[in-house]
Amino acid sequence: MVLSLPLIWTTNYEVREDNLIYAKKNWGFVFAFVGIILIRLFLRKELTGSRLQRYNYYFI
Repeated sequence: MVLSLPLIWTTNYEVREDNLIYAKKNWGFVFAFVGIILIRLFLRKELTGSRLQRYNYYFI
């Protein structure tokens, strides 16, 4: 939710010739994607070697 809400708020839309609505390119997606990867790497590091290691396979 933390990464998705700013992405939704900053996305611009356009109506093209076929009368369909398309999202315009948004650099926020790149930042959200990198943020998700960093969170996953951090959680993987924290869960390795702990008693919660059995849950670590969710982050593979």
